[in-house]
Amino acid sequence: MEYVQEIPQQASLLRGFGATLYIPVISIAIALAMCFASMFRQGRVMEELGGKISGHQDLTPVKDAINLSMILAVAYMGLFGVMILLLGFLFANGTISFFAATTHLFLFGVVTLPFGLWSKVVEKKFRAMEVTAADPSVAETFQRWLVQWNEARLKLPDD
Repeated sequence: MEYVQEIPQQASLLRGFGATLYIPVISIAIALAMCFASMFRQGRVMEELGGKISGHQDLTPVKDAINLSMILAVAYMGLFGVMILLLGFLFANGTISFFAATTHLFLFGVVTLPFGLWSKVVEKKFRAMEVTAADPSVAETFQRWLVQWNEARLKLPDD
């Protein structure tokens, strides 16, 4: 008789999981699209420049790639925040169990983590681009942008 009572408890743990699986699936698809967009932009800029910044004209595509990365980082945080709020709402109104909600968040994290690490490898190469410009202000600008990239900003300032 105890075994029969365990089944409803286990079923209640996963209550709403299957019906709300679209939440992490859509979130993962959006997150991966953002990750690939940033990586491909940085890779394309490095390829176009031959891995070297040789003058002021090269700073425009570099800045565009950094800005895209910064905007998508903010969008990723917003996506994760919306996902938490949505799952919290669904838990609060009884649509899904707490276990199902946390499993969705765990699934999102597990799937997106390797791609985030991969994008960091591309970003590290991008940050290591050599500046060969004769004008020292090009190197100064690039270094300033690298510092600002680490700050909480939506994009680089227009200067």
